[in-house]
Amino acid sequence: MKQVSITRGGTTYSGTYIVKGKMLYVTYAGQTKATQVGGMKGNESVLARTILAEMIGS
Repeated sequence: MKQVSITRGGTTYSGTYIVKGKMLYVTYAGQTKATQVGGMKGNESVLARTILAEMIGS
């Protein structure tokens, strides 16, 4: 698993992500969200940050 983090409002949120086949899985605070990599192949870390932001509600 790889680390992913974003900072919102001075707070840093950290999670992990993994790519399995065409799917990307982001885990944060014990919850996992999956999405297809699609056109983001090669930019999985960008997609992981976007998913993490959705998970924290920003």
